[in-house]
Amino acid sequence: MKELTVNEIKLEVDSLKTKKFLNQIVYPIAIIDFETFRIFKKNSLPPEAKDDLFEKIFSVAVVIFNKPSELSLMSLNNKKLRLFSKTELPKEKNLDNLTTITPYQKLFFNFLIKKLLKYRIKSLVTLDRHTEVNLLRTYLKYFAGEKKLKTKVNYFFEQNKIFDLYDVWNNDQVINLPEYKDKNLTTNKIGATKKTLLLISNNHDYLKVLNPKSVISNNDIGRTIDQYFINRNCLLDNFLRYVADHNLNDVLIGATILSFLYRYC
Repeated sequence: MKELTVNEIKLEVDSLKTKKFLNQIVYPIAIIDFETFRIFKKNSLPPEAKDDLFEKIFSVAVVIFNKPSELSLMSLNNKKLRLFSKTELPKEKNLDNLTTITPYQKLFFNFLIKKLLKYRIKSLVTLDRHTEVNLLRTYLKYFAGEKKLKTKVNYFFEQNKIFDLYDVWNNDQVINLPEYKDKNLTTNKIGATKKTLLLISNNHDYLKVLNPKSVISNNDIGRTIDQYFINRNCLLDNFLRYVADHNLNDVLIGATILSFLYRYC
């Protein structure tokens, strides 16, 4: 492990694994992040879908980089003005069958795929691949859209690589902050967001990039959506705007992590 000090914080880095990860990424890239709501298993879902359809996308954010140099701090600030996003919640609260889900979810996947195809994306970079990739691949199982678009969707996932930033960033065997280990936790891990904020906390340039308009958390979003569907609660008028701001900031966190890896690792 290579030892560094960044913003007065000790950092241990497996430089070989980090460089290997970065060298595998082919540009142009898209960094994406989803927000989702959850529903419980329903017997009305077909057998092939039952294990995959807990989470439904209702917000997606995308930022595109044509080359690594665009991940500089100056470029990141410019990219804040050119983020793509779509946020919407269906008024129909009965989402326990594919007939209801598919047309709504199709809006988001068409939005995402068309961006990936238009900009000739070669690598998809996600934050927590488990959610994003499972949603994308599950969607392909029951995709009933235009044949031409379905062919393009399948081609994209056959020809392009998908990378999860958390493979290196959330792996303490690769990126480690030893002095912030919680000795009382059995996992002994530091979350990705906390790790990011610790490392950039004294860096004014990075903090200018990560200046969220909303402090709503993933947990708050999830709980609010659950209550909306289960108890037929109404949502505040600005709720979706808060979610969109949160989602866009998560994408910028992903870009900041990648920028940090290129700069220090």
